[in-house]
Amino acid sequence: MFTKLLKYEFRTVKKALLPITVAALLSAVLGYVMMLLVSQQFVTQDNVIFVFLSMILLFGIIILFVVYSAGSSFYLFYRFYKGKFTDEGYLTFTLPATTHQILLASIVNIVIWNLITLLVVILCFFLTFAPLISDLVDFPFQVFFEISYAGNIFASILQILGSFSYGIILPMLSITIGSLIAKKHKILAAFGIGYLISMLVSFITSFLSITELAAVDSIYGEISMDSTMIITGILMLAISVGGYFIMHYLVKNKLNI
Repeated sequence: MFTKLLKYEFRTVKKALLPITVAALLSAVLGYVMMLLVSQQFVTQDNVIFVFLSMILLFGIIILFVVYSAGSSFYLFYRFYKGKFTDEGYLTFTLPATTHQILLASIVNIVIWNLITLLVVILCFFLTFAPLISDLVDFPFQVFFEISYAGNIFASILQILGSFSYGIILPMLSITIGSLIAKKHKILAAFGIGYLISMLVSFITSFLSITELAAVDSIYGEISMDSTMIITGILMLAISVGGYFIMHYLVKNKLNI
């Protein structure tokens, strides 16, 4: 049943996100052409107006990439809300599936589409700025890796996994709590709950990071940053796991739609 739920969720989301994903890729191709023309004509004084208009268009394309990324993420969580806490939820929870299967199908679907969106955005940026990057560096991905990598690779991966899982579970938990406590304006309540939870988690992580950083720095100054990243990653993963089981408990025992 889990596989069927996942296929249904994936196909439903695909109907909405596939067209805008294709639009983002086509915009990247247009951006590549414009950047190629700009890079060739930039030094020509007679084409200043052309360059100016092209840069405006490129700025619009970049905004489109940002909107695509944020819009995709928002739709995924809205889909979770609609499928579980609206009239559609009546049908969802009458299926012969456990609460774990229903929630995990949504989580896996969100993970898959988040990864697709991330890869598409990265591809769009590299494609758009390929002419400029190729003029600056011999290896186009060198800049990306130099910016994204910092310190111990294990610590970096752990922190990325923690942040990624936290970024998925927090909105889902907020939607769950908001839908349970609010009879109306459930999405607005979810935003409020999410803000309160994120503020609390930020305070805890900052306090622990500063405390741990001071303690480790006094003994092993050169590894304090890696150690802090590890602690933060583990804490984010722990919060994500705990948040999932809280969400499962609320959906299974408190949900009344």
